[in-house]
Amino acid sequence: DDRTIIRILVSRSEVDLADIQEWYHMKYDMDLSEAVYADTSGDYRKILLKILNP
Repeated sequence: DDRTIIRILVSRSEVDLADIQEWYHMKYDMDLSEAVYADTSGDYRKILLKILNP
C-alpha cells in the first residue's frame, strides 16, 4: 500500500532506513531499491529512490 510505504520511509532516519533495507534484502533476497524500481514509475519512483539512497 502506497500510503504505508511513504509513511515508513519518510518517518525514518538514515540509520533506520539502512536497517530496513538490510532486513528487506535478508527476507526477500532482493534490494529494496530494486523492488521499488520494479514496482513504481515516474516521479513517485524518483522520490522513493531518493529517500532510500540520499
